[in-house]
Amino acid sequence: MLYAKLLLKSRENVQTLTSLIQKADIDIEMKDFLQLNFESLTIENESFQDTLNIQADSFLRTYTETEYRDFIKQHIRFKLVPKNWGAAFEFFSGYGIFTGTLNNNYTNNIPVGIAFDVCYKRFELYLRDYIGFNKTKKDFDYSTGVYEKGSSTMVFILEASLGFAALDNDRFKLAPFAGIGGMLIDPPSGKTDKEPELKEVSISAFTYNLGVSFDIKFGKKGYLFRPKSNYSFLRVRYGYSIPNFSKKYDEISGGTHYITIGFGGFSRGLKREY
Repeated sequence: MLYAKLLLKSRENVQTLTSLIQKADIDIEMKDFLQLNFESLTIENESFQDTLNIQADSFLRTYTETEYRDFIKQHIRFKLVPKNWGAAFEFFSGYGIFTGTLNNNYTNNIPVGIAFDVCYKRFELYLRDYIGFNKTKKDFDYSTGVYEKGSSTMVFILEASLGFAALDNDRFKLAPFAGIGGMLIDPPSGKTDKEPELKEVSISAFTYNLGVSFDIKFGKKGYLFRPKSNYSFLRVRYGYSIPNFSKKYDEISGGTHYITIGFGGFSRGLKREY
């Protein structure tokens, strides 16, 4: 109760107490320290912490050999920074465009998918499952029949890519990436279950993936001492998947350009910097 009463009266008499500190018969360093400490004790809301940090940094620059350094760092200056590890998830859709003979054999595709990100400092590991829906542009022969032009197919691209957040602030994040994965173009499972021979028209390949990811972050902008670390985002992502076809598919070439738009969430804990 005594502390609460002292705090209340101190806040009611800020100007008087500040004037007494400045008039005291002590050296200028002591005055500046007492003024700084008084402001930290009577702070009324967290929005003032940014100003208090600036004043503390200014004091430490001015009095480089001050005996109050440790006290200021531990009890007055307060700043949070993101922890090293973080995670995100994303649901996405978009449009995929084939090149080369893939474009001659299949229509472009509309994907849906899900992604999980594992982050360490500014590095990000993207684990993505891309499922596209499209059709054939020509007839495909197989051992027991013909898979006719205009028949439905599905495009699966699994991806594990490593990105680096070249830009990362309270509003935006931009991260180029590169990685590996796999691609499969296959008739729908409902058809291959009924007629297993249809698997003969499937093609698959190991892939290299590269591109860039751009996030728009939502939510209230944090204070300088407490950065935004948990937020939802809108992600626009361009990628190019380069299949490495085996000799089995000598007549097939090309890759897949895709642009996806996704919505997700990111979370990373905070720790005190000092």
